[in-house]
Amino acid sequence: ILPKSPRSSPVLVKRTPSPTSSVEMGSFGDPVSPFSSSMPLSPSALVNGTPDSPGSGDSPFPREHRRAAHLSAEQKRRCNLKTGFDMLQQLVPSISQNPKVSKATMLQKTAEYCKKLKSERSQMHKEAAILKQEIDSQLPETGVPVTRQRKDMMKDIFDEYVRSRTVENSKFWIFSMLMSSLCESYCSTVSTSSMEELCRTTLTWLDQSCSLVNLRPSVLNALRQLSTSTPILTEPQRMKEHALQVVSRKGKVQRSSNMSAR
Repeated sequence: ILPKSPRSSPVLVKRTPSPTSSVEMGSFGDPVSPFSSSMPLSPSALVNGTPDSPGSGDSPFPREHRRAAHLSAEQKRRCNLKTGFDMLQQLVPSISQNPKVSKATMLQKTAEYCKKLKSERSQMHKEAAILKQEIDSQLPETGVPVTRQRKDMMKDIFDEYVRSRTVENSKFWIFSMLMSSLCESYCSTVSTSSMEELCRTTLTWLDQSCSLVNLRPSVLNALRQLSTSTPILTEPQRMKEHALQVVSRKGKVQRSSNMSAR
């Protein structure tokens, strides 16, 4: 029986790289490794493991861009200020004749001019209110009543207008028959004592007399009168002659009444 020999430890053989293998490793190694790159690396690249790029924080390009934007904004601000001061110098009378006034004086004069304009405006409003009160105090409390004379005058004006337009076109006389009731309601409703009263009563007249509910019966009555008192249904060819006769008869009556009133 042979004795067991002690187990020998493995022998480590250190292999030295050949020049050829070192060249191959350098050519085909990891390009990310900082030791295999041929580009010069900054200390931040050695710490972070990545090379600097043109858009990184250490690049001077963003700083130059921010500086250019700041200069452009400052130039725009100064241009706006200059335009504003030039406009103030043209508008304010106390500094318009002095082109060499300082900006502080210009702002002070502008504030004083604005205060002056504000006080003048308030004074004008007070004077206008006083004049309005005086005018209202001189008017009657109930307004000017619609007298019979005023209604007759409005009716004469309406008839004269109808006569002149009927001479031009006989169809207008038919339209005047539809509008006569509206003219009467206008004369009895609208008051001309003041501008406010005229606007208020006119709107009231529009709501009461010119609504569709109120226009239907008045138009039906006018059409019924037109059908029964004129030859429009029996002899429509005589409507022109009939219209001219009616307006001429009214014109004669109106002239005679005016002569008797004088």
